Amino acid sequence: MLHEICIAESGASEELLRQCLDGTVHDDPAVKCYIHCLFDKIDVIDEDTGRIVLDRLLYLVPDDVKEAVEHLTRECSHIVTPDKCDTAYQTTKCYFKAHDEVIKFCHLLMLD
Repeated sequence: MLHEICIAESGASEELLRQCLDGTVHDDPAVKCYIHCLFDKIDVIDEDTGRIVLDRLLYLVPDDVKEAVEHLTRECSHIVTPDKCDTAYQTTKCYFKAHDEVIKFCHLLMLD
């Protein structure tokens, strides 16, 4: 499962990650790199720009989710910082501000 792989690669705290379920994404270097790992493993990072482009997943998601994915891509895919983990973190923070349903994404990631 991606969760275990990215925990191992990032060293992120399970406790801090579980707080995402309540809408809190911590400004912690390991948490940021955990998020980057997830995005990297699901292949939504543009290799040329470093941007996170969720619409690469449109072929996988159910029709009722496609509009939300397109919305998040429009609102947040412009974010790029010098640090790849921070880009993932800032993009995730943007997702939470842009769409109320993002919390469901955290629930999917944390399923055991």
